[in-house]
Amino acid sequence: MSGKASKPLASQVQYLPTFLQLQLFASRFHGLLSPDITPRPSSFALNDILKSIAKIDHPDSFPTLLALFNRFKRARHRHRHRGSSVSPTVHTFGLVINCCRRMGRVDLGFCVLGQSLREGCGANTIMFGSLIKGLCEANHLGDAAKVLAKMPLLGCRPHLIIYNSLIDAFCKCGKTTTGLELSRRMAVEGSCCKPNVVTYSTLIHGFCREGEIAEARKVLHEMITARMKPNVITYSTLIHGFCREGEIAEARKVLREMITERVNPNVITFNILIDGLCKNGDVEAAQKVFKEMPTYGVVPNLNTHNSLIDGLCKNGDVSAALRVFEDMPAHGVVADLFTYNILIDGFFKNGDRNSALRIVEQMIAKGVVPNITTYNCLILGSFRAGESHKAFELYEELFSCGLQPNVCTYNTLIHGCCKEGAFLRALELLQEMIARGIMPDVVTYNCLIHGLSSVGEWSHSIAIFRKMIAKVDGYLEAGGICRKPVSEHLG
Repeated sequence: MSGKASKPLASQVQYLPTFLQLQLFASRFHGLLSPDITPRPSSFALNDILKSIAKIDHPDSFPTLLALFNRFKRARHRHRHRGSSVSPTVHTFGLVINCCRRMGRVDLGFCVLGQSLREGCGANTIMFGSLIKGLCEANHLGDAAKVLAKMPLLGCRPHLIIYNSLIDAFCKCGKTTTGLELSRRMAVEGSCCKPNVVTYSTLIHGFCREGEIAEARKVLHEMITARMKPNVITYSTLIHGFCREGEIAEARKVLREMITERVNPNVITFNILIDGLCKNGDVEAAQKVFKEMPTYGVVPNLNTHNSLIDGLCKNGDVSAALRVFEDMPAHGVVADLFTYNILIDGFFKNGDRNSALRIVEQMIAKGVVPNITTYNCLILGSFRAGESHKAFELYEELFSCGLQPNVCTYNTLIHGCCKEGAFLRALELLQEMIARGIMPDVVTYNCLIHGLSSVGEWSHSIAIFRKMIAKVDGYLEAGGICRKPVSEHLG
């Protein structure tokens, strides 16, 4: 017999298939509860097996854990007369409650809590943390708040993680003001914890998402007043909020504040600001920020380049966008499909079809496979160049590449046909898209209405359009997609 100590079961089975791991842990658990085994196992050993099962990524992990927990309780009652029974502990009940929460059955978790209390094991903060998290995941925030309030009655004081998870849940469902009120009660009600940087950052993010930027600013001020130093996430979140609202001057002011406070901006901070500047039309300022990044020790990444290239293309400066693209290797950044699609679209919109096609060639040479967005750009570019036959060749080609057209593809084709007066072909495309399960959108209808009305024969055009709507209604009714026919929406 080897003198070496045997390895724990968890380390022995970690490379086995998950279903075998479950079987081995379950077998070991049953073996430890055998009435003939001596000495009796400790609750710690049994809990350790349950904990290992909870970590296994298998659909039967949680049902197995619950089954073993029930066996644990039955074995305790069966062997109690021998005076050597082993019983579930508060940690056992905590594991099971978290298991119920992860199964989406927080209601069962409360039943397990009741069992723990009845059997004298009591409750702990971890149990309540799982229950509150489960209620938040089920969007029962009012119940979660009530459970939080009742914790002290059972001798459990909420910790910071519990408060933060509940505040985060309130913020995510658009109730950031309620989350703010909860954060202010943390210290006032004799809690063992105070709001931290995560608490404040969560509230700032919540207010920014709701468009309440002034409130987000107040939270930042409150945070600083409480002598809590904002971090890069806090400042970046606020910058993003101002950019979303188009308040670029305020966003740049926050950037200056964070630098003054010696909080170094990271690549995400700069990406947010560059994207915001581009979307608000200030591409020149975006380029300046881009060039300043290395002075803060930050290297532009793929998202930085894509945001700037997109902004330059939309501003009509495709040549500058191409220069940024060509400089990407110098920054150790490899262009992706999104980068190429931006440039292809930019060149086509700028009337430079040859440059757009050269980018396509480069893209394929680099092993980047075109997607439906690429084809949509090429189809639109072909129509703009007056080559409708090429547009339809590309349309046929995308199927051979394993791609499927989307509503944008059909809108481009229908618009192109209408501009050329090919209304019958446009209507055929409408029927085809519906047959493929692609529903027309407002752009589709606008193209057809404008095209048909431009013919000049209104009565004939309206009659054709009504027939089209009737076919769409029939499709909707057959698919059970909507109860009200499209014709009723049109009056």
